Amino acid sequence: MAERGVLTSRTMRAARRLGLWVVVLGWVGCASYAPHSIEIKNRLAGGRFDSALEAADRAKSASSRLLTLYETGLILHYAQRFEDSNLQFHEAEILYEDLYTKSVSRELGALLTSDTAIEYRGERFESAYLHYYKILNYLHLGDGDAALVECRKLNEKLLLFRDAGGTFYTDDPFLQYLTGLVYESEGELADAWVSYRVASDAFERLGAEMGLSAPPSLRCDLARAGSVLGYRDELPERRAGDPCPEPAPGSGSVVLLLETGFAPHRVEIQLVAPIFKDDNLKDDFDRDKFAWTLADRAGRRRVATREVSYWLTIAFPDIVAEPTGIAEIEVLPVEAPTSATRAARAANIEAVAVKRFEERRPRMLAKTLARALAKYLAKEKVTGKQGEVAGMLVNVFNVATERADTRSWSTLPGRIHLARFFLPPGSYTLQVNLRDSGGEKLITIGIPEVEVESGRTAFLNHRVF
Repeated sequence: MAERGVLTSRTMRAARRLGLWVVVLGWVGCASYAPHSIEIKNRLAGGRFDSALEAADRAKSASSRLLTLYETGLILHYAQRFEDSNLQFHEAEILYEDLYTKSVSRELGALLTSDTAIEYRGERFESAYLHYYKILNYLHLGDGDAALVECRKLNEKLLLFRDAGGTFYTDDPFLQYLTGLVYESEGELADAWVSYRVASDAFERLGAEMGLSAPPSLRCDLARAGSVLGYRDELPERRAGDPCPEPAPGSGSVVLLLETGFAPHRVEIQLVAPIFKDDNLKDDFDRDKFAWTLADRAGRRRVATREVSYWLTIAFPDIVAEPTGIAEIEVLPVEAPTSATRAARAANIEAVAVKRFEERRPRMLAKTLARALAKYLAKEKVTGKQGEVAGMLVNVFNVATERADTRSWSTLPGRIHLARFFLPPGSYTLQVNLRDSGGEKLITIGIPEVEVESGRTAFLNHRVF
């Protein structure tokens, strides 16, 4: 009877522990960001901004504060709540700087659970595009001085990226070009020329990796600014068939930014790898080497002659692009059809996100394998010391917490196309024709009431989902 009582007591304690880990399993099972991202994007694309804000709030967690600020700021921008948007982005900017100081406790927690326990720091390009939205917000609010301040902050951040290195994303040619356009619009022509030149160099260095070439208007802007400033020896070469028409006296200009699609999103991939009974995992075995052995085994059929001791669950992220099929964009001012122009692909956030993910993939895989192996060894140690029930509880925890980090600012546009043209002062309606690679028209958009002022630039951005 005494033995039965002891057994019952152990079983009850095990059951209580199991109940706790079931709660953990339920919590971690909802930890993936991917479903929240889909919900936010669907509501944003449908123009349901309040609903999208609610979805972003539901996705909020202690370790995803920065991402929530990014998402909320972006949604508020498209809802034309520009001041509220900038409040969110300002807070995100401060938090991004703070997160350079790592949280040791969360880093240690990630070794036992998953990278979702680590405070989200995002990518360099995400922190750069925060300024893209802040600049546009200030321009839409008519605050050119604040937009200039934001341009300078962006230039400084990109300079820090270049100095830090460590990744291909050490500059952003489009964002450099945008700051030049804003400088020129606000009468800071010398600063504009510097940004135009830096942008031209960046397109030359990084364009191939980003799937970009310099917009034709950049060369013309650089040449015009350099000519006015007297920089005759530093003007770009003129190329046959690529003229730079002189703006008519008294004209103004329009910069239209067509933002298409969504940036790539992350998904979780789960694989299992066998640990064989004859693997002989002693205390002094080479963990790093064996982790890569497991990577080689993952997803393969097990060898029939070897007995499996344990199936190890491995979860890691992958990235999925969301192409739109848009290959060509024509912009036609209805009241001045001879000024029609094609929008150039100026930013390729899709390519940047994929390239950056591929840079990080080996490190992420190595870290995931090391963590999964550490969990298995902990389970084996507990089983050896406290028995099968305790080992089972640890295993439940291991499986529950083996989740890939699928967080990313995936509501960013996949690509940004830029059209730059000059018009006499007046009010215009822009007809924007989007075509596929075969020249077939996909959609036509009308942008009414575009006001052009003499000597000024009207900045417009329009999102196509």
